[in-house]
Formats: sequence, structure tokens, C-alpha cells
Amino acid sequence: MPRRAALILALISCLALPALAAKKQSKVVGKIVDENGQPVSGVTIVVTSPGDPEARKELTSGAKGEFEVDFARTRDEYLWSFRKDGHEPLITAMKVVAGKKNEIDITLPSDSSPGALKRKAFKLYNEGVAVFNEGDKQGAKDLFQEAVETDPTLAQARIALAEAAFQTDDPARALAAARAAGQLDPKNLEAKRLELQSAQKLGDWDAMEAAANSLLGTELASSVAVLLYNEGVAALNAEEKDRAIRHFEQSAVIDSELAAPHSALATMKFNRQDYAGALESLDRYLAMKPGDVESLRLRYLAAEALGDKTLAAEARSAYQAAAPERAAAESYEQAEALFKANQLDEARKMLERILVAAPDHIRANYTLGLCLLNSGDTAGAKRQLQKVIELDPESQQGRDAKEMLKYI
Repeated sequence: MPRRAALILALISCLALPALAAKKQSKVVGKIVDENGQPVSGVTIVVTSPGDPEARKELTSGAKGEFEVDFARTRDEYLWSFRKDGHEPLITAMKVVAGKKNEIDITLPSDSSPGALKRKAFKLYNEGVAVFNEGDKQGAKDLFQEAVETDPTLAQARIALAEAAFQTDDPARALAAARAAGQLDPKNLEAKRLELQSAQKLGDWDAMEAAANSLLGTELASSVAVLLYNEGVAALNAEEKDRAIRHFEQSAVIDSELAAPHSALATMKFNRQDYAGALESLDRYLAMKPGDVESLRLRYLAAEALGDKTLAAEARSAYQAAAPERAAAESYEQAEALFKANQLDEARKMLERILVAAPDHIRANYTLGLCLLNSGDTAGAKRQLQKVIELDPESQQGRDAKEMLKYI
């Protein structure tokens, strides 16, 4: 046989081999039952393969809930859908082993079973949360109400209903939902917070007092104070400042050892130019948090705004001791502004105070040199600029100082 003919014959043989290979068929045999183990007939079963549209199969379970599916081509995984009116639908991915009989059991609970109702309620609750987060609070309230009606024992749905009702100006409904949630879960602080909040919005002071008193003197009292503080923060963010102050004050009363409300009250009073009130709240806060830099700074600003020079000097020293670099940086900005406004004497005094607390502040040293130079104190300016060079000769201020000393 010629060599070329032999090669063609061999090639044809190789190409024909896949057609001769045996196809591995697979079978899936299964049974569908409800939550009580009873067969479910008439279930619509749909099998699909994401990678093979032609692999779609549709069938219905028999009288005993049985079904059988043959696969001519087997893939690793198929998507199975089981649906029947009156039952929870099920969609799941299942593998089919090639060349084998695969046996599976499927449970398709009735949609009125306790488990199905709980799952439906929880689904409604999750849908309500999503809608609430999107800003549709009325729609969320309706979903939470449906969840509560579907499963009255779902405490988180009642809490969510209370929150949504409160935010849609329905405080009576919010109060009822919060109380019901508290009965389901007596230690739930969120339910107690909402009960307090709803009673306040209703102006039902007896209900508010009852909600608060039910927790006072217990291990949950401090948690209630935290919740009231958080509500105050929320009110502040909503620009409801009077309500925020009320919540902060209530929080401080309920837990006298909680520092945060005093800090919040100090800030709000300062912003309202109630500097004496701000100092009072700051003193209470700093008694519990003596090293808090922000509060020490605010105390200095409040004392200065009040015009109490003695207190302002003491408060400034305390702030500088707690945060020398930050205090120096803030003071330097003020001093630089004074220098640029040609208020040289005030700028010089402030710069000298900065350097007492932070002697190596290079910009303060440099600007003080300029102050002295512009004030006619040439010798002092030379000393100050030379110190800048000693601190950091390669800095911008150090290089500028070298140039200036050539001409002084």
C-alpha cells in the first residue's frame, strides 16, 4: 500500500474513534414527601444545566411522589426546581454521577407547616429590612406587619415593626410592637429602647416611666442609658437638638457613671454659646476621663470664650500637656494669622507660649524670628533664625533662615 494511502487510512481511523465510544447514560430516581413524610404527587420538576440549554427536562411526580429522569449526557451538576401549589418551592443544585443510578429524596413541606410559616415570616422580615434600608419605611412596616401575622413568635420582626412604625409617625403601633417584643424576649434592650422612645413621642409619660423603671436597679440599667445616649446621637444627626439634649440628660441620670452623655452635652452647650454649662458638663466628663484630649481642648476654648483668663490659662496648660504637638499646631495657625495681619505683638506672645510647650516647633521658631525682625529686634531675630538652622538646616525654614542671615 502506498505510504500516502496508509497515512490517510490511519487519520480516518483516529477521527472515527469518538463515534465508536460508548455513551455513559445516567438515571436519577427519587421520591418527594412533605414534612410529615407523606408522598407528594403532581410536583412539577424542571431540570436545567446552565452550560447546556438542550439539557432541559420537565416532568411531574407520580401518585406516590416518585419521579425518574434519564440523562444521555451527564454533566457535573444540574439545577433542579420542584414546585406545587400549597407547598414551599425548592430550587437546588444536585450532581449526577455518570453511568450510575442516582437515588435522591426530596422534602417539599406544605406552605402551612410550622417550619414553612417561620421561613415565610423570616423571608418577609428580610424583605422588610431591605425595603427599609432603601428608604421605603411605610412599605417596610407593611412587610414587618405581615411577618408578625405569619409568625407571632418572631421577636425581631416585632422590633423591626416598632422601629418602622416609629419612623413613619405611628408611635402607638410602635409602642404595642415593642411591648410584644419585650414579652417574647424580656431581656431585649432594643425592644426596651423602642418602648421608651415610642412612649416619649406619644407624650405618654406614665408608659415611659414604666418602661424605664422596669430596668432601673437591674443589670440592664446601664444598657438602657447607652441606648438613650445612642438615641440622642440619632436625634442630633437629625438636627432635633432639643430632643437630643433630653435623651443625653436622661442617659446621664439613669447611669451616673456613663461618661459619654456629659461629653455630648458639653459640645451641644458650647455650640449654643452656653460656655458655663459646657464647662460644668466637661468637669463631670473629665472627672471620669481625665486624659481625653478633645474634652481638654474644648474646656480651654470654653474658658477662653467665657473670658475667664485664669481658667483659660490653666485649661490651656492642661491641653498642651496632654497633646503638645496638636496644641502647638493649632496655636501656630492662630499665631501665623496674627502675623500675616501685622499684629506682631499678639503673634509674638502666642509664638512664645507655643515654644514653651514645644521648643522644637520649627515653624513657630521661624515665624518668631520674622516677628522679631519686623519689630526691629535684629539681634533677637538673628538668634531665632540661627536656632531654626540648628533644628533642621535642610528644611525649607532652615534654608530660608540661612539666606536671611546673609542680609541682616
